Amino acid sequence: RRRRRSGASVALAETEWVRALDVAGDAMCLIDLDDRLVRGNQAFYRFLGRRPEEVIGERVMRLMHGADEDQPCPVCQARLDRRDAVFVKEASDPVNRLKRPMEVVVKTIRGADGEPIGVLQVLRDLSRQRLAEQAIRESEERYRILSQAAFDGIAIHDGGKVVAFNPTLATMLGYTEKEVVGTRLLDYLDESAHALVSERFRNRITDPINLYLRRKDGSVLAAEVRARDLPFQGRLQRVVAVRDLRELEQARDE
Repeated sequence: RRRRRSGASVALAETEWVRALDVAGDAMCLIDLDDRLVRGNQAFYRFLGRRPEEVIGERVMRLMHGADEDQPCPVCQARLDRRDAVFVKEASDPVNRLKRPMEVVVKTIRGADGEPIGVLQVLRDLSRQRLAEQAIRESEERYRILSQAAFDGIAIHDGGKVVAFNPTLATMLGYTEKEVVGTRLLDYLDESAHALVSERFRNRITDPINLYLRRKDGSVLAAEVRARDLPFQGRLQRVVAVRDLRELEQARDE
C-alpha cells in the first residue's frame, strides 16, 4: 500500500512538474547524459516547429544544428562538460540554425550524491526584446535629431533628475551637458517656485507656466515652461520645453 501511495505521489509530482513547464513562456528541455532529448515543454516544441514524437530521443546537437558537429559549439560543449553557463546567440551566428536571437541557459542537474543525472536547457527567444530595443534606439535618435534642431530649450528628467537636454537650453542657461546631466531640475529654479513645480510634476500638469530660471552666470531667465510625459530610454519620463519670454514678446510685437 505504501508503495502504491509512493508511486502515486511520484506520478502526481511529475504531472505537476510537466504542467508547470508548459506554463512557462521560455522553451525548456531535459537532456540525458548522452545528450538526447528526454522531454520538452510546449514552448520548446513550438520553438523547434516539431512534434514531441518527432524529437524525443534525438541528439540535441542535431536538433539545434541539423547534424552532429565535429567541433561542438560553446552551448553544446557546456552540456557535454556538465558546466553551467549562459549564452546569447545572435540570429547572424552561423551555428544558430533557428536564425533567431536567443539566450541559452545550460544547467546541470545533479543527484543527492552530487553526480550529474541530466541537463536542463532553457532557450529564450529574444526577438521581441530586440525589436523593443531597436524601437527605443530609434525613438532616442528621433529625439536627438529633433531636439538638436529645436528652437525651444528641451530637458528630460526622471523623478526630478536631469537625464538629457538640448543645445538650445545649454545656450539659454550657459551650462554644458556634462554640468547639467545628473543634477536636480529644481536647482535651476528660484526657490519660491519649488513647491509649485513639484506639485505640477506629481499631478502631471501640462499647461504652460511662467518661471524664472537661474543661469550659470547668476542672471535670471524669464521663461515659459511646458512639460509632458514621453517614452525615453524604455520608460515614461518628463520632457520639459523652455521658451525665452523675451523672444516670445519680440515675436508677438513683430
